[in-house]
Amino acid sequence: IGGHSEIAFDRAARIGDGWLGLYYPAKDLIDHCRHIHQIREDVGTADRHFEIIASPLEAPTPDLLDDLEEAGVTSIITSSWFSKGISAPEISKAEELIHRYAQRFIHPRRGHVES
Repeated sequence: IGGHSEIAFDRAARIGDGWLGLYYPAKDLIDHCRHIHQIREDVGTADRHFEIIASPLEAPTPDLLDDLEEAGVTSIITSSWFSKGISAPEISKAEELIHRYAQRFIHPRRGHVES
């Protein structure tokens, strides 16, 4: 269930198993997540499994990922070029950006250091 209307938040909290928040500023995502979790507490569904998949408009820095995780985000959707403000890179540029993204964000979170 996605959307940012009060009805969408309520529907996700009452009957959904998650919420999909695409292309929001990080602050809005965090506020939406907290609001949904509060509704879940209020309606008695906080004990059920619930996933939040989000797509922040900002580059997913380690600090931002920590903030999103603390707010309840379980997965993010992003691209290495989107976070650089590029909408449609050439293939070679996309490959370069994917590699740099992995080195910067994925490897450190897994404890992997590439030489």
